[in-house]
Order: sequence, then structure tokens, then C-alpha cells
Amino acid sequence: MPIVTNANYVEPAPSEMLWRYMDLAKFISIATSQGLWFSNAQELAKIDPYEGFFPGASTSWVVPFDPNIGGEAVMGVGLDPMAQVIFANPRQAEIMRGSFSINCWHSASEEAFLMWKSYGVHDFAVAIVSDLGRMQKAFAKSPENIFCGRISYTNYADFMSNFKNGEDIIMNKRLPFKSENEVRLVYTHGIGKFPQGLSIRCSLDDLIAQLWISPTAPPWFAQSVQAFCKLAGLACPVAVSPLLTLPHLIAQDRPRPW
Repeated sequence: MPIVTNANYVEPAPSEMLWRYMDLAKFISIATSQGLWFSNAQELAKIDPYEGFFPGASTSWVVPFDPNIGGEAVMGVGLDPMAQVIFANPRQAEIMRGSFSINCWHSASEEAFLMWKSYGVHDFAVAIVSDLGRMQKAFAKSPENIFCGRISYTNYADFMSNFKNGEDIIMNKRLPFKSENEVRLVYTHGIGKFPQGLSIRCSLDDLIAQLWISPTAPPWFAQSVQAFCKLAGLACPVAVSPLLTLPHLIAQDRPRPW
């Protein structure tokens, strides 16, 4: 089924450009599996320990929990059931984050040089360009419910006062990560069901508007990527990033490649 709208997620505009930067090995995995890899939030927490973190978990503070009214007795506002459990016992967030698997994208109207440097391996990097409209078509036949939302970057000192929904633990990141401008695809499943994550099949021809090749990649790499896409039967256009092309070599009327 298509990506499902969830009131707890702030979706990007349907045509907003979304980028997924990666090394060639990950792109080959996407092409051969015909799907996107969703990493479990527990795995992401190995890189950023605040992933799926609830600030109250760093203390021994526990709110008395009433099974009839949950955390609402303390907050005085409507919390969803997952948020009630987490607020009543903040350490539950560490367990519950294992029920989320995530695929991350970068929102930007143009390519970002720092993203190339962050995700490229020895300059052998590519980037998929897509948008929410394409994603909805790509996952139209998926049996899984998938949500899409924009990350909120916040000062964790203010996090608890704005905490309303259980998904907030994975849809908030600290301010130092703001340059990522991240949009996430999220699949919710049973706790511990997919300890590392899972691949969810989709239509790559619908998903990929264009494949970009790193501006620092050698010419032979670009040729190899183009050859691989042809062998894999991918119909998407492939273009080398013009980011480092000398100004006098760029045509003034060069059309946008997507």
C-alpha cells in the first residue's frame, strides 16, 4: 500500500527534493534487492546514543502510572498510548525504539557537498534523488505500512515539555544534527522482530528521479555506475555532479537534470 499519512508525522511537500547519499556497495544492494534498507533504531543508536532517547531515561525518575489514565494524570494533556507508557517510565523508550526501522533522506533543493563527503567512501559515492510523490508510487504495492516525516531538531532540555506521541522519540534529534535536514521513512513493527532492520521492496523506477555521481569521482567510476544501471535494468537517468566543474565549462542554459 502507499505511504500512509500519520498525524504524528510532518510530511514534506509531495515534490520536495529528497536525497539519499551512499557508497556504491549500498546502491548495488538496493538495486539487487529491489528495495530500501530500513535500519532498526537500536542499530542507529550505536552511532548516535540519543536515537530513540527520552531525556527522563537518564534519571531514576519514574511517574506513578495509572492503567486507566496513564501519563495524562501528570501531563494534563492528551498523550497517545505509547507516550503514556514512556512518560510513566522513561526507560521504556530504550526498549520501544526497537520497534522502529528507519530509512533516512536529506531534504534540499540542491546537492550538498558536505553530504558527499560524509557518505562517500574514497569519493566513490552516488545519490538517489526522489520525492514523497515518487515514494508513494514506489511503495504502492508494499504490504507494510510506511510513514514519512520530517525530523524536528530540538534542545533536549525542552523535549519533555513538547512530548505528545510515542513516535516523538525517533522523530526528534539534537540541534547539532540540524544540517542533516532529515526526512525519514518509518516502518513500525513488533519489538525485537527485526533486530538489525529489514529490506522493503519497492519500484525503483518509480522511486528514483535521477542518480547522481559524486563530483570527485574519477571518470572510470561514472562509466562503471552507468554500465551497472544498464545491466540492472534501471531506467533512471544518471548524471555526474557538476559541483566542481570549471565555470567556463558549464553551459549557461544547462537545464536542470531532473
